[in-house]
Amino acid sequence: MNRTRFRTQFCFIAPASLLNRYASHSRTHLVLPQIENPQYVEFYQRKRREGDFIILDNGAYELKNSVSTLDIHLAIDKYKPQVCALPDYLLQDGEKTFEAAKLFLLRSRDLYPNVKWMYIPQSAPGDVKSWYRWLWTGVKELGVDWVGIPRALATDISVGPNAWLERANAVEQLTMRGIKTHCLGMVDGNLKELEMLFWEGACSVDNSSPIWRGVNGCYLDHPNASAIWQKAGKPVDFDWNGKTGDAADPYLDSIVKHNMNLVLTTLGQPRI
Repeated sequence: MNRTRFRTQFCFIAPASLLNRYASHSRTHLVLPQIENPQYVEFYQRKRREGDFIILDNGAYELKNSVSTLDIHLAIDKYKPQVCALPDYLLQDGEKTFEAAKLFLLRSRDLYPNVKWMYIPQSAPGDVKSWYRWLWTGVKELGVDWVGIPRALATDISVGPNAWLERANAVEQLTMRGIKTHCLGMVDGNLKELEMLFWEGACSVDNSSPIWRGVNGCYLDHPNASAIWQKAGKPVDFDWNGKTGDAADPYLDSIVKHNMNLVLTTLGQPRI
């Protein structure tokens, strides 16, 4: 099979105070509906008015459950996304996510005719066969244009030394069928996996590692990057109020830009 380079977009996730400085380097964004920081909301509303591509997440990864149907509707009204994630239940039985997505579409599809919907298949840990079963069931019965590939497919659902390649395998199969894919997160900042997703045709990938690890002094390509972050890392603080703009720490700023350039180079895009 001949490989064709697709222009995979990267959604740089960052604290609200760093969005203008760093996330503006992308024209595709993943927006979290549960973040109420005014600076965060204003940034993505402005980016949508400027014509950027907005994918609205459902909050399931951070909150362990998707936000309510009402909250997703409110977020759609607020951000006017081109794509919206359907509800999913991380690492739970795939049928539960499928039925939730089906019910959500029944209540919402006609209300938002201009929104494309993204189905995110799930399954219990170690049950990759079930994940694919519910993937194809959803593609067939839900009539979605997008599929979200969860990081858990590579970290918990698929097992063995090559588990990190499973998302690229799923992307390839979906791309060949004309289904667009967004990969939710990176696997521990793994640039090799990112390159595979690029080659197999992922439309977009999101992650906080380039920026958030950078402002915490961590390089993505350090030989012990994974071990260092597992020991000292912490979840993104979207209200982080460290020095920004002209007052940004030059050393940390250089690490962030180094990390961002690693990602952009991997995806065949111009460096910043």
